[in-house]
Amino acid sequence: MYCKRVVGPEIPIVAVMVYFKMGPEFLISADTGGAMISLATQLSIIVPMMLLFQTFILEFGAMEFLGEFIGVIVRPLFKTSEICATSI
Repeated sequence: MYCKRVVGPEIPIVAVMVYFKMGPEFLISADTGGAMISLATQLSIIVPMMLLFQTFILEFGAMEFLGEFIGVIVRPLFKTSEICATSI
């Protein structure tokens, strides 16, 4: 609990330092801070899209639909029922 209170407020400060390329070299180099900014940008686009598709896959039966096709492969390979294909 105490560690979160100490380390938590520094995270936005470090992000701003990396974005404006201020601070020590180990923080703003392309191998550390540059990779962090690149990864954060990609994840901020990918995660909301995956959450949207998760709704379609789970709520509208797409998982069961795919399970029927995958079950043909899974049943002889792992000796399970088609219902288990959606879990794998």
